[in-house]
Amino acid sequence: MLNYQNQCSALTLAEGLKEFESAFQAVGVPRDAGEVARQFFRYHDIVHVVFGAGVSLEDELVVKMVSLMGTTEGWRVLKGYRSDEAKSLYSVLPASQVVRAVLCSVPLTLSAAWRCWRMKQKWPWRDHEVYLTMSLDVIRRQFGIRVVRGN
Repeated sequence: MLNYQNQCSALTLAEGLKEFESAFQAVGVPRDAGEVARQFFRYHDIVHVVFGAGVSLEDELVVKMVSLMGTTEGWRVLKGYRSDEAKSLYSVLPASQVVRAVLCSVPLTLSAAWRCWRMKQKWPWRDHEVYLTMSLDVIRRQFGIRVVRGN
């Protein structure tokens, strides 16, 4: 478990993002991604950090759920997942692995949906720069966010 995944992490959002990027640099944005895709993946990665998610397929499904239900972007977030860059990341996954992840993630995804429904306010998908210097603990308390695999 990385520090940013701790519910009461003292890391700032910027530090948590750095830790996330350092730990998971192998699954980053394709080098030839366009600016719109790069921006989408940055927002997506910030959701990973704020909600304490890793990059397993199960966690990716949870990040999709919290992006839909727990951010100000809502259903508009689906447009980013339909980009060529996103499709190229998912095209290398074996179908059996995806099906298994979907089935295994049902309890975690339902829990994430419930936690989003109980949030005090939705996380700002785009306008989050003001939070970069705030600790994840403070952000999570302000928004009523519970980390993905937390109690």
